[in-house]
Amino acid sequence: MTDRHAVRVRALAVPFSRPRESPNYRFTHLFTILCEISDPRGGRGISGLWFPRREQAAVVLEALRYLAPVASLHADPQDVVRALRREISFLGYKGVSVMAMSALEMALYDLRLRTGETTLPPHRRDRVRAYWSGFFLSDTVDTWRDDAARAVELGFRAFKARVGRPDLDEDDARVEALRAALPVDAALMLDANQAWDIDRAVAAARRLERHQLTWLEDPLVHCDYAGLAHMVRESPIPIATGENEYLPEGFLQLLDAGVHFLLADLERAGGVSGWDAISRMAADRGAVLTPHLYPHVAVQLCSRLEQEEQWLEYVDWWDPLMARPLTFADGHAVVDDVPGTGFDPDPEAVERYASSRWEELG
Repeated sequence: MTDRHAVRVRALAVPFSRPRESPNYRFTHLFTILCEISDPRGGRGISGLWFPRREQAAVVLEALRYLAPVASLHADPQDVVRALRREISFLGYKGVSVMAMSALEMALYDLRLRTGETTLPPHRRDRVRAYWSGFFLSDTVDTWRDDAARAVELGFRAFKARVGRPDLDEDDARVEALRAALPVDAALMLDANQAWDIDRAVAAARRLERHQLTWLEDPLVHCDYAGLAHMVRESPIPIATGENEYLPEGFLQLLDAGVHFLLADLERAGGVSGWDAISRMAADRGAVLTPHLYPHVAVQLCSRLEQEEQWLEYVDWWDPLMARPLTFADGHAVVDDVPGTGFDPDPEAVERYASSRWEELG
């Protein structure tokens, strides 16, 4: 226990360069809640939560108002997680309450690192292999080709595209066109965004195998653990999932289902502490942990992983907001040595995209 920390939050709406569509959402903005924690000596740490819709951000903001007074009593990220888990036990360990807890943990973690003028230790590598994540269902094939050319020019050699059109023939033809536009040695992943039932997913995996895929992501609704286990057995393509899973205990269910590629989203996984716990579980099972989004933080996290296979998902959604862009070389993201977790919004950008004033919570 220590002197109270101050907690404040602010809502932003960062516009996308163009709208994107998945089976569930039409993305026009990166709706964001910034969460800042200050210690009694003036040190500051910051984190961000992301949402496809403004209304979702508003719901989580209410949870932050509820949890901030509890978080303000703790200086250690592990302590704040323990305290907040006790507080949310009645509400449960999924959904809105976990997202709010994750924001508070990440801001406190960032505060600790900035105060110590250090990054997330220890780095085992100074570069992390990255893949260009895009090629949405709403894009035309010509747009896919144009985006592929731009990504290749930037040095990317790994790519992820979305599938899940009503007609599997159309998915197959679009992936074939994309594969033809990529270098012959490029890695290619597909993401179905939970669009299929089990029969459709198995049929799609067998149909799309010919495109030499690294993984097939989210073929089923994320909490269908029995279905995922069936997919692992029946799919000729390795299965990836986890971006909608909560906390380490949720990822244990995915590991029990035999999933090889785990995608952890920091706002659901429990922040940096949750990521670390999941990484240990994945290592014990021989699985590969990869981040879902949050590229500016994830590059630091991936640089610490003991596993040899590395994948960083890159999207440009956060770029307009950040003080420092990610840099890439030969298909790898360069690990930055600036203190903090890597989440570092530019103050002018915050003002530009703000949709509310700073609100003091604790």
